[in-house]
Amino acid sequence: MSITYPVYIPVPIKSSRFGLNINQSRFAGEFVRNRITQSHGAGTTDRWEGVYTTPVLSPAQHREMSAWLDAMSVDDGTFYAYNPDARSLNGSFDDNNLLGATAEAEHSLGALTYFYTDNGGVDSGGAVHGQILSSFGLKAGDIISVAADVKFNTGSGPINILVRFIDDTDTLVGSSFSGNGVTTLGVYGLSKAENITIPAGATSIEVRTNASGTALDRFSKNAILNKAATSSTFVPFLKINGASQTGTIINIKDCPVSTNGILMPGDSIQIANQFHEVKTRVDSDASGLAAVDIMPAIRTSPPDSDPVIVRNPVCISQLVKTNHPQDTNHNSTGVISFAWQEKL
Repeated sequence: MSITYPVYIPVPIKSSRFGLNINQSRFAGEFVRNRITQSHGAGTTDRWEGVYTTPVLSPAQHREMSAWLDAMSVDDGTFYAYNPDARSLNGSFDDNNLLGATAEAEHSLGALTYFYTDNGGVDSGGAVHGQILSSFGLKAGDIISVAADVKFNTGSGPINILVRFIDDTDTLVGSSFSGNGVTTLGVYGLSKAENITIPAGATSIEVRTNASGTALDRFSKNAILNKAATSSTFVPFLKINGASQTGTIINIKDCPVSTNGILMPGDSIQIANQFHEVKTRVDSDASGLAAVDIMPAIRTSPPDSDPVIVRNPVCISQLVKTNHPQDTNHNSTGVISFAWQEKL
């Protein structure tokens, strides 16, 4: 099976050097004391660079990591780089219970497709499901909740949220409905399925709308999946406020209203596939709007309502060198270091 890039680093990172290479030129006059600094690309050609060092790897881990480095070199592959020292925020914004979300325009046919990844399984209703439970370390007995705006345009309601749990043999092992189905034709309403206990044997989850009446077309949007008993926090992430934004000041929306220090200097965020560092404190107004001063500058303007990722932000990167000899001891264990740079 061929590799689909970018990929994740297969082993932990023990220590790192992580920093922004600012693409500037400096000129000094021969007979004067003036110095001129010229920034190239208005900050869009600045990029993140670093060196990662693993902990002592077992022989199996060492072989896996060696093969990974070779693949990155031979295929000119890309991977997700991150700052190990900035995986959480200093600011007050918190979405730690968020497991999956979509703030896009409506999904039709009733499927909330952003709550799982494709593992090739398809249930009798045609919904593809995957391994979100294992991805987030969820297990039998954990409690989750789901919320979404749902509506129907023809037929009759109510429209509910349906949560289904599937095992490794694609067999249904449990399900739960929302208790507040939406009944108004053509109008979005909030529906929640809360206090759902994951049953034994479940390895995959399906979340979709379900019609208990004769609704023929069902729609959903603004859907979230939380690792919590209730889903009272309906907007789980910050979003871009307006399209065609460039530069280093980015307007965002859906913040907690009238809150100081949502993000703080040194916090890391991700917009699309680009990693940014917050330069100044971010405060929201009474409408939940704010401006974020970031570096480096935005390279590609994100669309309106695109999410601003604050949990485990990454950038797409590549290796600096193509040869990576490693030293091991008599137990075939050792550490591996490698240099990388963001791919522009």
